Amino acid sequence: MKRLIFLLVLLVLINIPLASAYAAAPTTEVSYDFNSLTGSDTPPFTNLDGQDNWTSNGFIFDVPIPEWYVGVTETLGFDGTPALRFQRVGPGYGADASRLNDSSFSIPDYGVVGGGFFQADFCIGYWGNFFAMAYDGNTDGKIRKTSPDEIGPQLVVGSHANVQIRVISADGVTTTTSLADANGATGGDWIRLRLVMDFTANGGHGLGSVYYQNLSAGDTMLQPLAGLQDINLGLDLNATDGSNPALWNAMWLHMEGATNQLDNIVLARNTPPPGWDKGEKSGWDGAYPPGLDNNNMNPPGFNEGNKGGWSVEQ
Repeated sequence: MKRLIFLLVLLVLINIPLASAYAAAPTTEVSYDFNSLTGSDTPPFTNLDGQDNWTSNGFIFDVPIPEWYVGVTETLGFDGTPALRFQRVGPGYGADASRLNDSSFSIPDYGVVGGGFFQADFCIGYWGNFFAMAYDGNTDGKIRKTSPDEIGPQLVVGSHANVQIRVISADGVTTTTSLADANGATGGDWIRLRLVMDFTANGGHGLGSVYYQNLSAGDTMLQPLAGLQDINLGLDLNATDGSNPALWNAMWLHMEGATNQLDNIVLARNTPPPGWDKGEKSGWDGAYPPGLDNNNMNPPGFNEGNKGGWSVEQ
C-alpha cells in the first residue's frame, strides 16, 4: 500500500494522468517509422508501393487509380525525417496504403490479451488522414477502403469542419470531437494520436479512448481528448473479419486530399501475465490467472477506473 501511495503522489507531481500511466505501462510495444525507405521532397514524392512490403494506389472517390500512390518524403516529417504524404487536389482524390505482416516487421498479436493501443503522428490536412489495424480477409495481399469489412476501428484527423478528430468504429459508427480540443490544433499542425482499446468491455464490442499530443504546440505528453473517451469500438470477438482484433495482420492508412502526412507509428498489446502467451497457461487453473478478472485482464479492483489498492508497476 505504501508503494501505491508513493506512486500516486509521484504521478500527481509530474502531472501524468493515471489513465495515461496505466495505458502506457503494461504493454509490449513495437514501432515503425519510414526512415529506412527511399524518399524525395519533390511532389508527388517517391512511390511507397513496393517498399518494405507496402502496397499503395490512388482513388477518385471509390474508383481505383493505379498510377497514384501515397508518397515517401525525405525530410518533411515533424522531426525532419521521411514521412508519408499524398499530394493531389481534386474532388474525391485520395490514396490508400497498407502493409501486411512479414518476417521483418509484424504488428502485435492483439488476440493474446484483451487490449492495447495504436498511435501515429499526423500532419493535419483538409479532408482527412485515416489510420487503423486491419485483416486481409480476402488474402489479396492488401487492404483498401473499398473493403471496409477488413478494417478495424479507425483514427481520423482533418481540418474540414465535418472531419476534425474522429473514431470510426469497426461497424462504421463515427464519433467526432473538435480539433480545437487538442490544444488548439489546426490545419498544417503535427499531432500525435493514440487510441487505447479495451476489447472485452461493452459486452465484447470494446471501448476506446483517444489521447493527444499537439507536437506543433510544444506538448510534451499525451493527454485524454475530451469527447473521445470510452467510445464503442464496434468489435466482434467471434467475427471472421476486421472487427475481430485477434485476426489483425496489417496496418492500413488512407489520405484524402493534399498535405496529409503520417509518421512514427507505435503499436502495443497489453502484456500478458507470466505463463500466459499464445493461449498457454502455466501454474494456475481456470480461465484467468489468480487475481485477474475477465475485464481486460485487470488486477483486483481495477474495474471502471477503480484502482483499488494495487500498484501500476506490476
